[in-house]
Amino acid sequence: MRHMIIALVAITLPYTAGAEAISPDQAVAAVARFTGTPQNTWSVRGLLSWHAASFLGPCYEVVPRGASEVSTTYSVRMADGVVVEFWDCRPEDVPDDGYNHLEGGEKVLPVSVEQAEGIAREFASRHYDGFGVRRWYSFPDAWGFSTIRQGPGYEFQWFEVLGDAGALAPWPLEVSVSGYTGRVTRYVRPPDRPMLAPVRPLVSRRHAEVAVLRFIGAAVAPPSFEETWLQVREDVLGVQRLAWFVRPAFGPERARQRMPLFTVDAMSGDVLGWMGEFATASWTAPRLRAKSPPSPGIRIGGEEGRGPGSFVSPALRGGSLWLRAEHLRAVDGVQVDVTRKGVTVHHSGRTIGGTDLGARWRDYGWWVPLRQVAKALGWRVDWIHDKKEAVLHTGR
Repeated sequence: MRHMIIALVAITLPYTAGAEAISPDQAVAAVARFTGTPQNTWSVRGLLSWHAASFLGPCYEVVPRGASEVSTTYSVRMADGVVVEFWDCRPEDVPDDGYNHLEGGEKVLPVSVEQAEGIAREFASRHYDGFGVRRWYSFPDAWGFSTIRQGPGYEFQWFEVLGDAGALAPWPLEVSVSGYTGRVTRYVRPPDRPMLAPVRPLVSRRHAEVAVLRFIGAAVAPPSFEETWLQVREDVLGVQRLAWFVRPAFGPERARQRMPLFTVDAMSGDVLGWMGEFATASWTAPRLRAKSPPSPGIRIGGEEGRGPGSFVSPALRGGSLWLRAEHLRAVDGVQVDVTRKGVTVHHSGRTIGGTDLGARWRDYGWWVPLRQVAKALGWRVDWIHDKKEAVLHTGR
C-alpha cells in the first residue's frame, strides 16, 4: 500500500473556488504591465516551490528572458494573474553590507530612512489596491519586531488593522528599498484569504494579561508589560484564530530580563503557548507550569508520517475524531475551499461539499469527522488506542 507522507506534500491554499488558471503568456503579460517594460523581455521559468506556494498560492515564476544568472524573479498568482511577490536586487543596490567595519556601526546611506519610506509608500499605493484608504500598523522599533534598517537597505512592513477593536491581520504588506539607489528591491503582498476568525475579542486586554500571570505562577507584585497587542494568527494550513500577544516585564527597568512572548486565545482566555528569544532565557524567570496532556493526533501515512502542522489540534467529540477542514490541505492533491458559508473539498477530480463531509461550524471554523471524510474520499483510518492517534492511509 502506498502512503502519502506529509513531509513530502505540497500544501495548496486556493484563492477562488473553481478558478481557471492563467496561461504562462498571461503571467508574462502581467509582469510587463507591473514593471512597464516590453513583454518580450520576460519568460516563465517554472512554478513556485511548494513551500512558497503554501503561503502565496500556486504561482508562475517569471524572470528576465535569456538571463544566465537570475537575480530578478516575479511570482504571478495562477488564479488571477496578480503579481504577489518579486525580488529584484542588482549589484548597485548592494555594493556592500552597509556597515563600517573599521569604526563600527552602520554607514550613513545615500537614501535616508524617511526618503525610503516615501518610496515604499508610493510603490504600495500604486500596486496594492486600497493601500491609501485602509488602516495600517507598523510595530515600534523598541518591540524588536521591526526590521526597517537591514544593512544596505530598508524593509517596511504594514499590517492591516481589522475592525474597531484594533486587531491586526495575520501577515504584512512588505516593501524593501535599497539605501544606495532608492530602488524597490522586494515586494510581498499579504495572502488574499477569507477572514474566518472574529476580529472583536471576548477577552479583554487586561484579562489576557492576568491569564499570563496565572499561567507563569507569578508570585510577585503585578509587573508592567513590555507589549500587548491583538492579532489574527494563521498557520501554514490557513487555520485562523484571534489572539492576544503579551510580554510581561519583571524587575526595575534597567535590570529587566526579557520575558517570553505569550499567546492568549482572545475568545476563550486560554494561554495557547509562549516563545522565548535566543540567548534571553534566565533562571530568574518565573517557572512555567507543566504542559497539559497531549491532544489526540493524526498521522498521515506509515511510521515516517507526521500530523498536520497546525496550532489547532484535532479533538475527540462524541467518540469521533474531528479535525479542522484546513487540516486536509496537508494531504497531497487535496484542495480545500473554506468560507464562512461552507467548505468544499476537491480531490482526484471529485468535489465534495460540507454536507457529505459532515462539516459543522464550531469555535470559529469548520470541523469535519475524520472517518466520514475518509469514507467520502476513499481513504482508510486506523485508530491506535494506546497513543490516542489516528493513522490516515490515503492511497493504495
